[in-house]
Amino acid sequence: YLSDPMQDRMCSLGTGGGFATRTLYSTSEETAVELQRPIIVNGIVGVVTRPDLLDRTLILELPQLIERKTSKELKDEFEKDLPTILVGLLDLLSKVLNLLPSIKISPKQLPRMGDFAHCGEAVYQVYGNEPGKFLSDFKENRLKGIRCTLDTSIVGTALSSDLEFNKDSFEGTIKTLLHELEPHKPEGESWFKSPRALGDQLRRYGPALRLTGIDVKVNYLAERMVKIFEKGKVNYDKPRPGEVKRFISNSDKMKSFGWKPKFDI
Repeated sequence: YLSDPMQDRMCSLGTGGGFATRTLYSTSEETAVELQRPIIVNGIVGVVTRPDLLDRTLILELPQLIERKTSKELKDEFEKDLPTILVGLLDLLSKVLNLLPSIKISPKQLPRMGDFAHCGEAVYQVYGNEPGKFLSDFKENRLKGIRCTLDTSIVGTALSSDLEFNKDSFEGTIKTLLHELEPHKPEGESWFKSPRALGDQLRRYGPALRLTGIDVKVNYLAERMVKIFEKGKVNYDKPRPGEVKRFISNSDKMKSFGWKPKFDI
């Protein structure tokens, strides 16, 4: 489990950040620290849940082990293959550096990690892939993580359920939306205590929701108005995989509030 503050710090560490503090044993000198390092996190289930960190994450699912080896066997085989691995990496690096200046990506298509996207596109083209293939695979990788995050978040689950059971759009105040989403909250989960808390979560999950086809616009200058609508990228006529069980458990509660599902459950 990664706490929200920890994931915020990992965002800064992954793409570069720093902080300044007073130098020890002094009253006027300041020490500034700048850090940027790659991070590897492993786990059985997804541990990255914040959309901003997901934008900086590559999710890899390791294949099932069919044959197992001892530590000595792994070490001996690695040392035997190490010269070939090193030659392959250096050869790839030289080709990528030669190709990198010619890589062009439209500003509208450039993801958050722009330098990484240019490098990844160069690697793909070195191996004979068509231009744009890396961006397509990288976007799909991000979407996979975002879908998992939204399915485990309170606001993502409630909002998706409301759009599927009730209607395809919403326009009104955050307070009204909070009341409308309450019957769709996940079972056993704590709920937002104020419209402000819901508004903060809508703002945080807004980019992730847009990638899955749900556009959220919050206007704090117009009496905290919020507008939510589908962009046609998600099919709500039928439940998504993994959603049927939740719909069945919540169906009686939905009907008690006067909503009818768009499909039979």
